Amino acid sequence: MIHSISSIPNLAFACFLPMFLFCCNGGDSNSDDKGTVSSAVPEHIQQLSYDTELSKTEGVSIIRKPGQTNGWSISSDGNGGRTATASNSQLEKIIYKLTEFEGLIFIDAELPEDTYDIEINAPEGKTFAEMARLAFETTFGLSYIESVESTDVWILERDQAKPLSMESVESQHSMGGTAQTPEGFGYIYQAASTEKLTDVLGEYLEGGIVFDETGLEGYYKFVLSMDHWKPETAIPAIEKLGLKVTRAKRDLSVLHIDYKKQP
Repeated sequence: MIHSISSIPNLAFACFLPMFLFCCNGGDSNSDDKGTVSSAVPEHIQQLSYDTELSKTEGVSIIRKPGQTNGWSISSDGNGGRTATASNSQLEKIIYKLTEFEGLIFIDAELPEDTYDIEINAPEGKTFAEMARLAFETTFGLSYIESVESTDVWILERDQAKPLSMESVESQHSMGGTAQTPEGFGYIYQAASTEKLTDVLGEYLEGGIVFDETGLEGYYKFVLSMDHWKPETAIPAIEKLGLKVTRAKRDLSVLHIDYKKQP
């Protein structure tokens, strides 16, 4: 299962390896923490031919390639988003990349482990995301179900009981990254926004969804003194900056992708 966030202001999502990335794909059908059943690959999908055209959608080519590969690329045009190509790419990555959705994406279906070459040329008035969805529905028997669900998230905010230990700087670009800190290999930024901070936190906090409600604008110099091998050190590091993170429930738009139920 892939959990992903796209295009929600002041919201960060990241998968913390190996706990969350593809955590419910593979093996027999499983139930995740939301009670959703992860569907195993149907036999007719496993038997799709290699090196032949599989797509039933005009303007979309899907070629299944035998075996797995670590090398993959997905690209799209910058002119209306009507063309896209994927080479030697796993289907999970392709679906995630080519799905335009304002919210969380859950791939509940266990997908084939082979790689694919995909090319999309959408006609005028269509986007590659629309064409990809149609092609995946017809070729792989997938269904796309949208809903609004109450979801556990983290809220990053100011701790009014502590001084802010972040120095405001004149910058329009992030500068810095992973570095040795007093508590271990953490993060040092000469300039970064609080949105960047939520990106980092998303890699270490359970669930990975972090809302920025600090009210802090612009860029700051700060040290996130933590040990990146120990996720539990992230929250104490945040507290040293005069910030805090708390759990909350938020209603979020969710897209579930699974195999269509067979009659």
